[in-house]
Amino acid sequence: MSKRRFSNTAQITALTADITSSATSLQVVSASGYPDPPFTIRIRDEVILVGAKSGTTFSSLTRGFDSTVATAHTAGTPVRHVAVASDFDVQWHEVATTPPRGSYDDEFDDATIGSEWVQVTPSGTAVWAESGLLSVSVSGQAAGAVCGLIKSMTGLPTTGVSIVTAVRYIYRAVAGLRLGLVFADGTTSGNSVVALDIAPKDWQPYLELRQGTFANFSTLLWRTYVVHETPFLYMRLTWVTTNTWRAEVSTDGVTWTTLGIADQTINLVPTYMGVVATVDSQIYPGQGSFEFFRVQY
Repeated sequence: MSKRRFSNTAQITALTADITSSATSLQVVSASGYPDPPFTIRIRDEVILVGAKSGTTFSSLTRGFDSTVATAHTAGTPVRHVAVASDFDVQWHEVATTPPRGSYDDEFDDATIGSEWVQVTPSGTAVWAESGLLSVSVSGQAAGAVCGLIKSMTGLPTTGVSIVTAVRYIYRAVAGLRLGLVFADGTTSGNSVVALDIAPKDWQPYLELRQGTFANFSTLLWRTYVVHETPFLYMRLTWVTTNTWRAEVSTDGVTWTTLGIADQTINLVPTYMGVVATVDSQIYPGQGSFEFFRVQY
């Protein structure tokens, strides 16, 4: 979903004509200071999401937004630009102290997974769901297989792109759950990938960088143990330049530690990016979650 926009200079205005409870456009006296859509307004007790703006016309309206009730309003009723409850309904650790550069930021706060995401499941099952975070349940994966939820890199630079997430992960899980980030050159099981994941080994969590395909990403480029006491761990994977990748880790999303830079042996020019999940054991299912997905460059 698109991030909503805000302005400190939007003036209180008023409706110029009556609107019904189902109207999808309205006109105001003045749109001075209002940001580019999408943004939210409040008319009496109703919050409205504005999807388009032209002059003093607000259109592509989502009525009764954020659990309010759509009602009819009369000309002259005040219209205010507001922030609403869902703008603040995120975990504290999802907010970086310095806004990241980038063109995409998904906080996974939609009711369903957006249409821009593509699922790749080479074996077994993978169930993805959004509800303030992205949860995943995986089971029955073949050895070396990884399930992906990926989106196109169209419009992004060629190299110098970073993808970031924070995972909630119980590393002593019997299933050997692996969660992480991925760059890929397509959306099928046989497409080439480079993946950074966190996994259990000898009762400790470790990060590993692997290459291969969704069906077999078993080639290990490097592995390192990670000590963390927080219930979540931030991960960042950067496409540095042709066939070169940098992996970083953080416990707060602000201070990052570079764990390694690796050169792969396959000729991968990524066109997709996203998150991955799998389990070492084909007997037990694994469950985990991603707090957000961001693109930086």
